[in-house]
Amino acid sequence: MKTWTTAAQRALDHELEKMRLAAAESGADPDEVLEDLRRHVTEEANASGVSVVTEDDVRRWLARVAPPWAARVESTATAPLKPVGSGGAKGTGGEVGARLLDFVLLLFGVALPLITLGIEARSHLCAREILDPLPSGWHGLLVGMVPVVHFLTWWRVGRRRTAEAGGRVSEGELRRWWVLNGWVTGVAAVYAALFLPLTPFAVVGVIFGLGLLALAPLGALVSGLVLRSRVAGACLDRRPLPRLGWWSGCVGAWVVLLLLAVPGVITQHWMQRAELALDPEAEVTDVSRRSAEVHEWVEKLRDWGDGETLLRACYGRRKGLWSVVLPEPVRIETARELHYRVTGRAFNAVPPPSGALGRVNRGWMEEFAEGGDEWDSALGGEAVAGRVRGLSMQDSRLDALANAEEGWAYVEWTMEFHNSHERLQREARAQIQLPPGAVVSRLTLWVNGEEREAAFAGRAEVRAAYQKVAVVQRRDPVLVTTCGPDRVLMQCFPIPSGGGRMRVRLGITAPMAPRGLEEGVLIWPCFLERNFALARGLEHSVWVESKQTLKAPEGLQSTADERGRSGWRGSWPDVGLGETRRNLVFLRDRTVTELWAPGPNGSEGRRVRQRWAQVMGNKPRRLALVLDGSVGMAPFYRDVASALEGMPADMELAVFLAQDGVRRVFTDLNGARAAEAVRRMEGRGGQDNVGALVQAWEWAAVEASGVVLWVHGPQAVALQPTGPLRQRLEWRGDGRGPALHEIQVRLGPDRVVEALDGLEAVQRVPRLGTVGEDLESLVAWWAGRGARWEYVREVQEGMAPGTTESGVGVSRHVTRLWAADEIRRLVRARRVSEASKLGAAHQLVTRVTGAVVLETQQQYADAGLHPVDPLTVPVVPEPRIPGLLVLGMVVLLARAKRAGVRPGARGGARRG
Repeated sequence: MKTWTTAAQRALDHELEKMRLAAAESGADPDEVLEDLRRHVTEEANASGVSVVTEDDVRRWLARVAPPWAARVESTATAPLKPVGSGGAKGTGGEVGARLLDFVLLLFGVALPLITLGIEARSHLCAREILDPLPSGWHGLLVGMVPVVHFLTWWRVGRRRTAEAGGRVSEGELRRWWVLNGWVTGVAAVYAALFLPLTPFAVVGVIFGLGLLALAPLGALVSGLVLRSRVAGACLDRRPLPRLGWWSGCVGAWVVLLLLAVPGVITQHWMQRAELALDPEAEVTDVSRRSAEVHEWVEKLRDWGDGETLLRACYGRRKGLWSVVLPEPVRIETARELHYRVTGRAFNAVPPPSGALGRVNRGWMEEFAEGGDEWDSALGGEAVAGRVRGLSMQDSRLDALANAEEGWAYVEWTMEFHNSHERLQREARAQIQLPPGAVVSRLTLWVNGEEREAAFAGRAEVRAAYQKVAVVQRRDPVLVTTCGPDRVLMQCFPIPSGGGRMRVRLGITAPMAPRGLEEGVLIWPCFLERNFALARGLEHSVWVESKQTLKAPEGLQSTADERGRSGWRGSWPDVGLGETRRNLVFLRDRTVTELWAPGPNGSEGRRVRQRWAQVMGNKPRRLALVLDGSVGMAPFYRDVASALEGMPADMELAVFLAQDGVRRVFTDLNGARAAEAVRRMEGRGGQDNVGALVQAWEWAAVEASGVVLWVHGPQAVALQPTGPLRQRLEWRGDGRGPALHEIQVRLGPDRVVEALDGLEAVQRVPRLGTVGEDLESLVAWWAGRGARWEYVREVQEGMAPGTTESGVGVSRHVTRLWAADEIRRLVRARRVSEASKLGAAHQLVTRVTGAVVLETQQQYADAGLHPVDPLTVPVVPEPRIPGLLVLGMVVLLARAKRAGVRPGARGGARRG
């Protein structure tokens, strides 16, 4: 085995290449001649007795086997090739220069792009501040190919001298690297052009140790061009690589990037056209034409639009690469409305946009993928708005006491929030769905590990105190107010940055939904929308206690104590918490139909009487069924159709479909035919239901006993004013006009329902079973085939507490439920001041009252508020008498400590 020195190999390649032109001039095939000469020299080397082939050996053997025409080639004996590192100042300097060039090539062509890619994936700095360079997984793949192909090209071809590379890399492999180099150079050229406006600033920033990241695209482009020359130089003894191959790779990359950008560009254009049609400030002469234009662009977005572009616009973010050449994006409010119209879902009900690598590796990008906005523009407001980055709920527990015989349940929901943002404090906001008829009766905040109870007062007073302390002073308050029927808005701020935590507790007093006299149903509270994420794997820890038997507890383990009270414990995921499959059904003694509870606060000799009353349904002459045409309704049309088949034959029925306008799809006396029409319906995007409700009310109002039944999903955006609908329900809401029965099939915010809060004519249908079962029960009640049991609570004079012939002493929760009913009656009678005083006296969150926890007593005094006595709030679990005494002592000591009182001092208490 002969050993060839590097200088010998280079001399052979160099001399043969110089003979190529002379061979062509002699009429011979240059490739064939040079291959023969290479073979003859190799044979001479094998036949010689030398073990190491040198440069001089190569020149001697080549002169021996060369053809006569080779004499025309100028001899290079007087100027022999110097191998790299063979000695001499020039050889050493050349090697140093080559190594320095390789270092710069690897730094700017491989290392810097990889570092930039990693930093962008970790921080999304460029995506938030300038443009998103990785708006999709395909973009991430294309960008990731650049440093990888650069390194492999350098390893296989670029790190050797060109002649050596040409001798060791096959022609087919060289062609592949040639095309791949064109591909990644084309990708780098696009990104370098997009970041070109930042290049001068980046160059200046390098002086101060910044700016290298912005130079990564330009460095990758220059490195690609250098490697291109090295790949081309590796073909000195072969046919030159075709330029078309390199340009085909380059143009191919441009075409792919352009195709990836087309959906985003078109979506952005359609969004802008839809915004012009939706512009509330534009003068509209033809409403129907304007609606048709909106429908046209929304339909295009549904069929061909890019959902990621639409979602990014909801957070005020641009699509990415081509956003720099597009007009300004649509307004955030318009984008959120379009997102609902197109997808049928609220923008904050889906994970926020996180870029390509945020989806590829959620473990690495968990903080951002679960976050959203960097800045919270809705701080201190009355809207939940979008998810904010770094905010999550880390712990959740639900503790419940249930008494089916007395008809009440008390649930305490304790939540702990965590803020991982490195700089910004956060406000946690959530809209919570309460059980039907429930009220918040306790609010607690932990301050420095100590429980602080809320102050209950007028709605405007508590919100003003919260905004002053939270937004202005940036201290530790929590606020709860209503935001619709059986809905509350919870806000707490500030949650400290850098891993800060905040813990709050909501106490909810709820009537158990009666299912006849034999059963009572506990319906759980749940989130409708929130601006925070849930910690990975988070489940709600559940504990329920009751003296009654729980029927078929799903996923709960039973336990018991010495007091005869049974308990059930378990853990549930957030998904499905408020759905009917999580309802708990308790058995009760059907003979208990009346009871007495303590009287209202501040009343002497008055008691609250609660009785179960059987209410028979009145069959309506006309039933206007309004069906939401949103995509989320599609699975429930069959349930609606099944319920319609049981409609009485003499009830006039009209079906209104709210889908891109209003369509009356059926008007007849035949429920079976109506069922067939409903069964064929399909959901489409997100729809506005107000217009259909107004038309349905007009149709039903022809008969005095008309009824409107509204079956709908969430409507996260108010698409048109609800004033005309509310006006009709207010004027004819006392039984003189059609009542509106609404049943929501899926959990989520509904702006129309929120706007109808407080109207007597609007009745929420409790969700006790499937949609079909609840509708069939309602239809059967209207038809007189079933009865419904309701609670009737009233105050009576002179009744002795605790015992009567027909009642037993019960919990004060019944008194709280009476107060909630009375407040609703007072509000309908426009006696708001009386309602506010009653709500504050019974420590309830209602339409006219709210609850706020402040940090210090001085803050309460400045706001004119008074926190409630901890001994008057409901608790879970209920303490025994010794426990109450201990609790009272603890409260007194805590008060003394906060007030600076030193008990036991001579002459009475002294303040320190």
